[in-house]
Amino acid sequence: MRDCGLLVNRAFQLCAALRIITLPSTVTELGRGAFFGCNRLIELQLNEGLRIVGEPAFQLCAALRSVTIPSTVTELGDAFCNCRNLSEVILQGGKRLLNEEFVDCGFQRDDQGLLDQEAIDDMLLDEDGDFAFDGCPLDFVKISVGWAVTERMARLPRECMLSVEERIHNSNRLELQQDGNVLACFHVGKPSQFFLGLFVPRANAEDDSEDEAEDDTVEVRDTNNETAGSLRQILQMIAFHEIKESPSLEQRLMSSGHERPEDDRCPICFLLIGFPVGKLSSMNVCCMKRVCKGCTWAARQHGMPAICEFCRTPHPHRSSQLAMIQKRADKGDAEAKHFLGMDYLSGGHGLVKDVPRAIELLAEAAELGSINAHSLLGMLYYNGEQGVKEEKPRGIHHWQQASMKGHVGSRHNLGIVEYKNGNHQLALQHWIISSKMGCEDSMKNIQKMSRATKAQHDEALMGYLDAVEEMKSPQREEAKRHELSAQQHRLHKLPDADLRSRAGPAAPPPLPSTTSSPRPFSACRPRFTAGSTGPRGPELVGQAAVGGVMPGARPGETFSTVQTISRESPVLLGAPAISPPRQGATRTTQTQGTKRALSRSSGALTSLGWVWGGWTGAGRFGTSVPGIHTFSS
Repeated sequence: MRDCGLLVNRAFQLCAALRIITLPSTVTELGRGAFFGCNRLIELQLNEGLRIVGEPAFQLCAALRSVTIPSTVTELGDAFCNCRNLSEVILQGGKRLLNEEFVDCGFQRDDQGLLDQEAIDDMLLDEDGDFAFDGCPLDFVKISVGWAVTERMARLPRECMLSVEERIHNSNRLELQQDGNVLACFHVGKPSQFFLGLFVPRANAEDDSEDEAEDDTVEVRDTNNETAGSLRQILQMIAFHEIKESPSLEQRLMSSGHERPEDDRCPICFLLIGFPVGKLSSMNVCCMKRVCKGCTWAARQHGMPAICEFCRTPHPHRSSQLAMIQKRADKGDAEAKHFLGMDYLSGGHGLVKDVPRAIELLAEAAELGSINAHSLLGMLYYNGEQGVKEEKPRGIHHWQQASMKGHVGSRHNLGIVEYKNGNHQLALQHWIISSKMGCEDSMKNIQKMSRATKAQHDEALMGYLDAVEEMKSPQREEAKRHELSAQQHRLHKLPDADLRSRAGPAAPPPLPSTTSSPRPFSACRPRFTAGSTGPRGPELVGQAAVGGVMPGARPGETFSTVQTISRESPVLLGAPAISPPRQGATRTTQTQGTKRALSRSSGALTSLGWVWGGWTGAGRFGTSVPGIHTFSS
């Protein structure tokens, strides 16, 4: 089907062999009788973007049993008349068809009603009052209420969510789908069937006369506000669990997960693997153990390049790796299920990409305790990636579960979420925790947001440096040097033309900025000279670059990553060349180890950026983060 806005009238009329229809999102309107009389049509998928369904687009489609109407559809007319087997209709536009005032009142006013009668009539009745599903054996129309229920359920602990789901299953007016969406059911009938507020099913309704039946129009109603009452009970139950669990969840989130899990340690050298973990280690599918590059390099140096460093199993051929992963996954190995889920997500190991199967495997791995599966599910749901429906509350819930078990990336991402929501102090607490576990991006964000006190900054910086030091080993440093030299060797072997093509075209000169918004951290390049005035206060006292000898220094004395500045003039990473210090400048010699002195009268330049002298906890270059660093594992 070609991309177009309108599917012309009678385009597929009386196509008796047509069984499955999937309309692309580019189709916004169906012409009159587009699929009239397709009596073997059994499956119909209408995507978001469709607005108008012409009359009678699907009339006499006798084999059609269920249809889901997207939330963008505003006009149906009598599109599905006389589909004699159509018994289920789901309307996704809950926000438009339900009474928002009823929701705003906390579902306390039954007299107001849940169903917006005017909106539902405008959608399901044409100008002559004909019902869109007239002649169909419908007793209920189901309207999605996921925006009011599903998102809040996803934030609850699992045991609380299961109790709410059980309550929904026991309700006669609510229905829980497999994907977690909740549907509210409303009666369909003629006015004569709603007698004294009681609904008489259409099969049992008395047909006094054909003329009277013809005069009655079909309506959708919430009899005695039964659906509203059922939904109110569910929302009250969710609110109770939210009140009960909110303080304890926040306390558990901040008091647990301060140490990385044992799975982040190399099983051979027992040292924590550095970041990014995927780059500095490799997963062996034979035992599903992640081994650091240092131990892999040491094993090769000892003549064991073709066997697993942990279980001593010969490395399997790529064609047999999938079978080994599948075997371990079938036995309930959480990491194997996580690994297999990633293969289905990306089409790895020759598998056909299957996102629903990947989500299923990742959910099973998360239930078995895989924090990496929790983190990946959080990323998929929060960002709506890989075709997964965006559900930010569900993504945050997965990140919370992973953070409480020590997952660094999830903790960092929670900080980003809280920062975007305006909870800067809560974001700072998350980033301090992840910084002390070795997350460089969290440390950068703490320095950029400029809301931490000196004590908080020093705590995060010292914790970060200690964590980085603990992840070092001679074998890992040797492996890093070997990998770097191998890359340089490959580049040197390339011809000049190939090198130029890899480098790409020259970057254009930066455009002059006309706004006062803060620049990204790496783009800040202050060009101060001795005696010049900085952008925020007094003049600069002196400058020193990374490494080098200061004029007038004693023999053997070097200046490393240290600069003397005034208390009110921050100097960012990328300071200009060395200039002599003025009288009174402080000299600091290079020290060893992770415990580095922080002077209140000087700024220390680390690999992360400048540590401000004269720290007061106030912002030094704006009150907002110029650019938030996202975590890469």
